[in-house]
Amino acid sequence: MNLVELGAFGELIGGVAVLITLVYLAAQVRQGNRQTAASLQLDLLSLANDIAKSTEDLSHAALLVKLKDDATLDPVESEQADAYVFRMLNFWHAAQQAELFGMMDPVQFSNVCADVERQAAASPGFRTRATAMLGHYPAARTLLVFLPLLPGRGQDQSTRPRSP
Repeated sequence: MNLVELGAFGELIGGVAVLITLVYLAAQVRQGNRQTAASLQLDLLSLANDIAKSTEDLSHAALLVKLKDDATLDPVESEQADAYVFRMLNFWHAAQQAELFGMMDPVQFSNVCADVERQAAASPGFRTRATAMLGHYPAARTLLVFLPLLPGRGQDQSTRPRSP
């Protein structure tokens, strides 16, 4: 074997090595994406559980009952209600973004959308505050997850959003 043939053989081995490296890196990136998506879903579920667990506090539970009845709130309750609604809107927005970027399972996102519909239908006080907050952020109103909270969307309509 002469020097030219050895050089060609070396280039062949180098090309195969580069190809193997690229396949390995692609597998690593895919695994990293799956781990990131799983971690994000767990974080969102943890946040949802924290929000739900807050109802164990009797004063918070009483506030939610007042929101369902669309009762008049005192100034402190009004601040608490705004904070709760803001937290829920942020959670739903995060879920929408995660689903749009393929980081959330479509079934889980569908469950989040069902939660939005349930809140909008069962709690007029919540819906009123959420709609008012969304009015301050016109771009947020374009997100599909918020459709059930927009004016003209009642509980008699099926408004479950689907991502494009």
